[in-house]
Amino acid sequence: MRRSFQAVTTWILAALMGAGCWRGGLELLTVLNRGVIPGRRGPSLHLADSPLAYWAVFAFFCAALLTAMGFTVFLAYLGWRQAMEGRRS
Repeated sequence: MRRSFQAVTTWILAALMGAGCWRGGLELLTVLNRGVIPGRRGPSLHLADSPLAYWAVFAFFCAALLTAMGFTVFLAYLGWRQAMEGRRS
């Protein structure tokens, strides 16, 4: 019983992270389409003004999103493994 609770909890966390990754991916597509990375506290970063800085920040955001997606897949795998171990015992 405890294993199945852990598996479900892990799957819920993976689903929440997956939703966050989906939202982050949509935001990245919006940034790519508009050519502007909105500044939260400072000025926005425009592609036309400074392309090197724009692509550097965009690549950093993409790397962060890919890392989060990889962790989400890893959590889903852990949940699946916990569920399978719970079925065996």
